[in-house]
Amino acid sequence: MDDVVLARALHVLSVVHWIGGVAFVTLVALPLAKARGGAEGLDLFGAIERRFAAQVRWSIPIAGASGLWMTYRMDLWYRFGDLHFWWMSAMAGLWLVFALMVFVLEPLLHPRFEAEGRRDPVAMLRRMSRVHAVLLTIAALTVLGAVVGAQGAVLSGRAFDFEMDASACLKSSNPLRKNRAQFLGGVAAGVRAGLAQMRTRPSRNT
Repeated sequence: MDDVVLARALHVLSVVHWIGGVAFVTLVALPLAKARGGAEGLDLFGAIERRFAAQVRWSIPIAGASGLWMTYRMDLWYRFGDLHFWWMSAMAGLWLVFALMVFVLEPLLHPRFEAEGRRDPVAMLRRMSRVHAVLLTIAALTVLGAVVGAQGAVLSGRAFDFEMDASACLKSSNPLRKNRAQFLGGVAAGVRAGLAQMRTRPSRNT
C-alpha cells in the first residue's frame, strides 16, 4: 500500500474519532448533564469527558503525524503561505488548539475546574457548554473547508478555482504532486466544457 494512501486513511480515521467525539460531548453528553443538573450532572459529564480524553490522546497525535507526513511527501508546504489554501492553516491551528488543551491546559487546570464545579456545578456546566459549542463550530467549518479543498477546490475571489492548485503542482518535482496536477487539470477542463455548453444551450423561453 502506498504510504500516502495509508497516511490519508489514518488521518481521516483519527479526525473522525476526534471531531466526532467533540460533537458527541457537545450535542449529547453536555445537554444530558445539564438536564440532570447539579453535582450529579457534573459527575456524569466528568466521567464521559475523562473517558473521551483518554482516547483522544491517541487520535490527536495520529491526526497531526499523518497530516505532517502527507504535507512532507506531497511537498505541500507552499500552501501555508497562500490564503487560497486557508483550510490548511486552519487545520494546523485547530490541531494545535486541541493539542494544547488536552496535553497542557487540562492537566494544569483540572484541580481548579474541580473546585469551581463543586462550588457551582450549574455555572460550570453552562460554561463548558459554551466553550464546546465554539470549538465544535470552528472544527466543523475547518473540516468542511478541508474536505472541499482536498478535492481540488481552491477558494478564490470569484469562484472555486481548480487550475491554481494544478499549476502550483506542476512546478514541483514531486511525482505525487504532478499526478495531482493532471487530475486537477482534467477537472478544470471538465468544468470549462460544462460552462461552455450551458452558455451555448438555447433557452426554452425563446
